Amino acid sequence: MIHMGALEALVDFTFQCDRQIYRIIRSRYRGQTSTLEFQIQTADGFRSLTEKGMRATQQLILQHLKLDYDTFINSAYLRQGRADEFMLKRPTDRKQILADLLKLDRYDDLAEQAKEKARQFKAEVTLLERNLDSITAQLQQTTELESEEIQLQNAIAHRQQQQESDRQLLRRLQVLQQQRHTGLQQLSLQQQQQQHLTQDCQHLQQELAGAQQQQQHIETVLREQERSQHIMLTFSDFRLKKKRKPPSFKIIKHCKPTDSSYNSKKQNKNIRSPSNCGRRRHS
Repeated sequence: MIHMGALEALVDFTFQCDRQIYRIIRSRYRGQTSTLEFQIQTADGFRSLTEKGMRATQQLILQHLKLDYDTFINSAYLRQGRADEFMLKRPTDRKQILADLLKLDRYDDLAEQAKEKARQFKAEVTLLERNLDSITAQLQQTTELESEEIQLQNAIAHRQQQQESDRQLLRRLQVLQQQRHTGLQQLSLQQQQQQHLTQDCQHLQQELAGAQQQQQHIETVLREQERSQHIMLTFSDFRLKKKRKPPSFKIIKHCKPTDSSYNSKKQNKNIRSPSNCGRRRHS
């Protein structure tokens, strides 16, 4: 309430609650809205606890005091004209009056709300226990799965090692196969070369046989030539000797000396007389 002629009204109230000093400042300017500040005392002075709006600040004050305006008025004194009435009432009515004054029905509502919350929390606890049991089972399964995972990882590592070993073996086999293929190509080439060499050898053998035949023919011809030359030389020597010393005997034309006689003549360098030759023929 602002007095006539005043522009503003201000109330500065300091009080103590739960061993803590608080300060409330309410002010109102004419034609404007009211303001509310809530402060708490500290070592450096009062510190503001004011919220953004009056309603939020008022709710914060009630939370600290745990007592609203109506409860404070009814608990501080009985309204005028009701003190005798209160004393004359029966205990049950007085209890009801006190309950109405102190608004104990709110506590009943709070109790019901607390019971409802307790039931909800109990249901949540039951659900959480079930979830906990499920989670415990899952954790056990997780432990088993971890053990299986470790076994699988070991198996995978073993398979990878075996796979790497197989890859190395495959590479070695590929190298050996390539070497075998190269060896087969070289063998085929050598076989072809061997065939060519065999054919060349056959040709050479044929040529050698022809050459040997020619050689035998040439040797035969040479022997015939040597024989003819030998005969000619022998006949020449005979004619020379005849010219030097005419013989006293008649030469038989049909006398044909043997090869042994020619050889002995060649060795002894003398010629048999025609008489001897003729004698041998006659004999």
